[in-house]
Amino acid sequence: MTVEDVRACAHRLDLVEGDTLPPCGAVPGAAPGVAARRLAALDAQIDRLTRLRERLAARLEGGSAAA
Repeated sequence: MTVEDVRACAHRLDLVEGDTLPPCGAVPGAAPGVAARRLAALDAQIDRLTRLRERLAARLEGGSAAA
């Protein structure tokens, strides 16, 4: 979780009994989607890095073919 994720859920912390957190999604009134948003952000980063890697590899292959 990020600070942004905690901020999004902080207003519901008073619904948690005791010092332990309930299983994921078990807090009454909890908005679903924190994990889904994190996964989507990771997927976007992976896609971006994959495209960057492919461009770099293509440049390296093009450079070695010309040498």
